[in-house]
Amino acid sequence: MAQRASLGAAAGLAAVVCLKQGQSFVSSQVAPLAAVEETLQASPAQAAPALRGAAHAQQPSPTGKAAALAAPAAAAALAAAVGSKRRGRASKLAAGQASCVVPVQSRASVARRALDQSSRYADLSLTEEDLIKNGQHVLVAYIMKPKAGYDYLATAAHFAAESSTGTNVNVCTTDDFTKTVDALVYYIDPENEEMKIAYPTALFDRNITDGRAMMCSVLTLSIGNNQGMGDVDYGKIYDIYFPPQYLRLFDGPSCCVIDMWRILGRGTVGGGLVVGTIIKPKLGLQPKPFGQACYGFWQGGDFIKNDEPQGNQTFCQMNECIPKS
Repeated sequence: MAQRASLGAAAGLAAVVCLKQGQSFVSSQVAPLAAVEETLQASPAQAAPALRGAAHAQQPSPTGKAAALAAPAAAAALAAAVGSKRRGRASKLAAGQASCVVPVQSRASVARRALDQSSRYADLSLTEEDLIKNGQHVLVAYIMKPKAGYDYLATAAHFAAESSTGTNVNVCTTDDFTKTVDALVYYIDPENEEMKIAYPTALFDRNITDGRAMMCSVLTLSIGNNQGMGDVDYGKIYDIYFPPQYLRLFDGPSCCVIDMWRILGRGTVGGGLVVGTIIKPKLGLQPKPFGQACYGFWQGGDFIKNDEPQGNQTFCQMNECIPKS
């Protein structure tokens, strides 16, 4: 047992040596090093007595004032030894001698932490059949791909937030009514990059003059702000559904093919195909070559529409292009 014991104190410096199965384990480096090294090279049977002898030979047993100083000195020496060992490890790392390397995950494989708004802007329990039956939502289907590292549902919810009542941060002025007009993700298929969002019809603008629905508002929300999101690689509409009651709020075109038949003198029933065109180049023709191009088309066509940039340029005045009747 004496040969297996942990021993040692020399000049107030503590050393612990465990001898087991012929091997020596030194828990910290202490002085005098020469005596310790010689002892470790000895046989296991001689190691413990040699350490005791070396310790007593270097320093007599402390008495009086020396005994009072022994404990603090030992603690200081032990701290110095540990610090020395740490500095040694640091120097090995600096010299490229690290014994092991911990692999670092690539950035693409780490899920990025964005604000997850799926608890508010997603409800996968909703069914398309019920949403259509209730008639209170415009349903929009997208092909959407998040950027690398972003969760699909969290990105879809952010997409819905940006398209309705939210943004990329929590808004403190949100109230209970605001949440009733949130756009909601109700379906996702990450493998096929498909998601569907239900937009309350109340979200969309109405025309100030007549209260009609406006397509520009539908497009602004459904495919507007969300096109500049940092966590979305792409988002494309591939289908859209309007509830009949909401669809009737759009006034539609002011004229139809029946009106064109009437204007062309073909009656109001069975007037046949109507052919129109836009003269090209849209800009740069003076009145005479522009009129010649129009005359050539009218030999077989029905009507000509000016291109939108064409108006009343100084080199092609409108009153010269359209003859007085």
